Amino acid sequence: MFKRLKLQGWRQIDSLDIKFHPRLTVITGPNGSGKSTALSILIRHFGYSRNLLSTPRQTKAGVIERIFSLFKSVNANIDGREVGEITYSNDQVSKLSLPNETDVTYSLLVSQQLNVTGIHIDSHRPISTYKKMQILNLNAINIDGVQVGINHIFQQYYNNGTRPGQDSVLDQIKMHLLYFVMFGYDSGPRVGTKLYREYFEEFQEILKKTLPKDLGYTGISIVNNTEIVLNTVSGNFLIDACSGGILKIIEVTWQIFFQSKAVEKFVVTMDEPENHLHPSMQRTFLSDLVEAFPTAQFIVASHSPFIVTSVRDSSVYVLRYLDSEYEERGGATATRGADDLPGVFSGRRIRSEHLDTVNRAGTASEILREVLGVPATIPEWAGERAKEIVESYRGKELTSASLDAMHDELKSEGLVSEYPTAVFERSRDPS
Repeated sequence: MFKRLKLQGWRQIDSLDIKFHPRLTVITGPNGSGKSTALSILIRHFGYSRNLLSTPRQTKAGVIERIFSLFKSVNANIDGREVGEITYSNDQVSKLSLPNETDVTYSLLVSQQLNVTGIHIDSHRPISTYKKMQILNLNAINIDGVQVGINHIFQQYYNNGTRPGQDSVLDQIKMHLLYFVMFGYDSGPRVGTKLYREYFEEFQEILKKTLPKDLGYTGISIVNNTEIVLNTVSGNFLIDACSGGILKIIEVTWQIFFQSKAVEKFVVTMDEPENHLHPSMQRTFLSDLVEAFPTAQFIVASHSPFIVTSVRDSSVYVLRYLDSEYEERGGATATRGADDLPGVFSGRRIRSEHLDTVNRAGTASEILREVLGVPATIPEWAGERAKEIVESYRGKELTSASLDAMHDELKSEGLVSEYPTAVFERSRDPS
């Protein structure tokens, strides 16, 4: 598994140092801060590859160079340059370096890269349409019902969903469940009967841990030999009729379940798992998965304050833009080629920061403001209206009556949550 990732002076990153928690690490920060960049280094260990892009520029001498960083240029003719290192759970350290590239696309070089078993779950969820399972493709499933499912997930990633004629992830789930029931409960002397029955029953039990409790899920039944029905305390319905959020949880659970059947310990990386999930689901999504799969190491990139704060026993790292004071001091990294790269010192450098448990106990609004850099958690028009109300009391004597009047006016506009800020702003008025 992964133990530590360090990057410096590459792309938008000034300095990144993440010590991975054995169970759950969450990486958060604004768009463009490098969350997906960090994940791309990890998922290459599972066989997933994402090409990175360099920026071409022509020097004053007419030489075409490739820029691999927002604040440091690297000549394409120079040998690979070290930009970081990755440490594995056995304490082996592998260096990360830039290649000697002339093309726009490139990949980092990893010295002595170890094999790490894992799966990656991307931010998008392929759209599924109803498909009746009329004929089971029995040749598409191995005797243990595992490896083909894993390979299909892998292909889904590269095909960005499905191509015409391919089964969706949901179709694969339905096919495997029908297969497990067909051969798991057969009375004849079929090979793997007990194993398939165990898979079917275990998956149902795991869904009880990962699906929202208010759904009232009780199990899965097969109707008319080919239809998969979800049973709940409030009624039963086709699995195809689930909402996008419920389907996402089922699909994610299925992918991790398959991986857990192939190997005991493994890594799961996720990019923005909050997509398609209601905030109430976001609060419990990761904690449910951590409980359901106790031998997995989860590494998650997220924008959601509910995901960030969802599990206390975890590590959370914030990727922050450096402040202007740091930029004026020149930062920690060299700046070769800065003179003929105008605008590179634009305050866009990123540094990682470990978020302690106390700070993570804040409200969603506090996390949004302090961690994700959202200056306000109300609509922009509402913030402007609150400022107008405060401004109307500027110059007036600060009394209990004027404060009560300002409170009532904010309340009438649905902005009573801004009252403490309004009082603070009004108290700063020297008049």
